[in-house]
Amino acid sequence: MSARCPQCGFKADLLTETQFHTCSQCGAGFRVYDGLGISEQYIRHDQNDAFAWEALLGVLDAEGCRHPEQPGDIKFGYHPFWFADLSDGNISFCPASSMPKGFPLPSMAPVGALEFTSKSLRFPQASLKPETLMTSESGIKRLRLLQIPLYLISYQVASEDYQATVSGSTWQTYTSSLPKETGIDVPLQRVKFLGVYMTSLFLSGLLAPNFAWRAVAFIIIVTIAWSLDRSGVKRG
Repeated sequence: MSARCPQCGFKADLLTETQFHTCSQCGAGFRVYDGLGISEQYIRHDQNDAFAWEALLGVLDAEGCRHPEQPGDIKFGYHPFWFADLSDGNISFCPASSMPKGFPLPSMAPVGALEFTSKSLRFPQASLKPETLMTSESGIKRLRLLQIPLYLISYQVASEDYQATVSGSTWQTYTSSLPKETGIDVPLQRVKFLGVYMTSLFLSGLLAPNFAWRAVAFIIIVTIAWSLDRSGVKRG
């Protein structure tokens, strides 16, 4: 079997049965699918869960949404995508393997320097063939398999589950749905505390025999309420 190197076009006889090959002319690594030489490239990325989480919170802030009550679950990994240059000048971009249900996908190829993979680097394999995903009358001039770093984030807001995908190459956030907009959200325990505080002030003003007693009662109630609020005893 023979295939052309997707980097330099050199046609070589493939002497092994493995999918991964190295061009003897330019040294580029590539894979072969049904006799078609396909370059496999990736975006170098150092994992940083904190940056991914901040990217999501930035989107929630920009959209005026409520924040999660606690940090969500973050799963980082590389995900393969087919990236094709078509004969009519257009570009086709789609996943090369199934993504976990509910997580949105990037709609276009990310910007950034692409590096060729090598035998020493391990990336997930393509489970979806390109011909089943890319149907175009114009045909494919060049087909690449891109390994893109993605953060899959699951989080909760008001007991509702949400999912988001953050690109490790651009820090762009993709989400199918967002939490509701920020509103006044006062915990029940806090409401009770405020109710007791206001009722005490009202009763002291109503029952105090004169202004002096009323002032003393107000000072005592405010002092006690301030001490409890500072200590967090009545916080929600």
